[in-house]
Amino acid sequence: MQLTYLNQNLLFSADRVMNDFLRSDDICFTIQKEIAPLVDVTDFEEMYREGGRPPVSPRILILVLIMQYIERLSDRAAAANLRYRLDWKIAFGLELDFAGIHPTTLVYFRDRLLASNRASYAFDKVLGHLGNVGLIKKNAKQRIDSTHVIGLVRELSRIELLHESLRVFCQEIEQYKSQLSSSVLVDHLEYYSDKISIRGISDAQKERFVNDAGRAMQGFIAWGASTSQLPVKDRNLPSRRTG
Repeated sequence: MQLTYLNQNLLFSADRVMNDFLRSDDICFTIQKEIAPLVDVTDFEEMYREGGRPPVSPRILILVLIMQYIERLSDRAAAANLRYRLDWKIAFGLELDFAGIHPTTLVYFRDRLLASNRASYAFDKVLGHLGNVGLIKKNAKQRIDSTHVIGLVRELSRIELLHESLRVFCQEIEQYKSQLSSSVLVDHLEYYSDKISIRGISDAQKERFVNDAGRAMQGFIAWGASTSQLPVKDRNLPSRRTG
């Protein structure tokens, strides 16, 4: 299966319209000059040999994956950047009005990338060049390859999903705030009711976040199971409001 992507708005692509926008010390400048030219869409044809042509070029998705790794971004944050960040559009050669993608597109792309050895090999060559130009640190204990990069990005997205699950739950039980059994649970309720950004999160911060979220969940579950102040129909996890 041959993948072809015609750029009908080539004259209006961000890199043409704003050719001198990026500075030479900008990460996206290096991506545009050093990395993007290395990525050929034909390197990833094997991933779609059985059909399922992606909504956006695998070349763009590879570049997004690289930026996710460098900037420590979840799928949701990366999808938003692809729509709103001008430096990304310039680096990737996208049109100024490119509308972006759904975050799940990145999930499916990673799965296909891991399943295809040839595609992973092509990606590993790009990662090797990233190390050579200093965009990623070469780790003496673990070689930076497609599995390592994909594992980190997937973990970041799962952390964000974990917080989002707690956020929705806390919004649902806000009406019972006065009935919470401890000030710790009140603190959890207030903290997890807001959205968070995990951009640039360190390994230590990831571990602390997961542990804290686990303790918050245990506290809420224990409170929900033991309280006798809620109506019987509300003693299980609250149903999500609609509208």
